Amino acid sequence: MHRVSHESVPSYPFNPIKLPATATPEELITALSKRGLSELGHFNFASYKLSEIRPVQTEPPISEKFTAVRLDTDRGQKIVLLRPMQNKTNWIGWYYKIYDAR
Repeated sequence: MHRVSHESVPSYPFNPIKLPATATPEELITALSKRGLSELGHFNFASYKLSEIRPVQTEPPISEKFTAVRLDTDRGQKIVLLRPMQNKTNWIGWYYKIYDAR
């Protein structure tokens, strides 16, 4: 579990996606969809379809590049932001955040 210090909300428990840096967005979403109900970051919807994948960048003061994946789910559209996580010497995995698309 890792702390996410760059978020504008208090830190929260976070479990990165443990796939290599070469993983595709489709592979990352599949890994998230296989997490069980008791695992951090499990999907709270039963079915999904990838409808769009594109690069995005957040606005200053902390500009960061992400891959955004739009999902059509049985609970409406969701946006999943994905970004590789690495400290100076170690690969950590993939950061992700799931949002309702509105």
